[in-house]
Amino acid sequence: PKFLLRRKEIFTMYKESGLNLIESKNNTSVHYRAVIRVNNPVEIKEKLLKEGIKTIIPIEDWELLGDGSKYKNSYNLTQTTLSLPIYPSLKNKEVEYIIEQLHKVI
Repeated sequence: PKFLLRRKEIFTMYKESGLNLIESKNNTSVHYRAVIRVNNPVEIKEKLLKEGIKTIIPIEDWELLGDGSKYKNSYNLTQTTLSLPIYPSLKNKEVEYIIEQLHKVI
């Protein structure tokens, strides 16, 4: 329960900072990921890494089960999403640093 509560707290910090998070309509979300929509995830990922922040693109286009033109919505997600750190051991100060750096690059 503490693990899940901490993830929810971090997610809320991201959300309240004005980040464009993708939210589950499921009220019992475990906040496994904190995914934001951005126009240039690869560029942002590289800039954040230079600041010591590791992010991932949650689904890559090669993971689709076929040509992206057949799966337009899925392909769009591969081009516009970035998953932020949300592990429970993050301190509030670290989350605030991530938020600060994100706002510099998006």
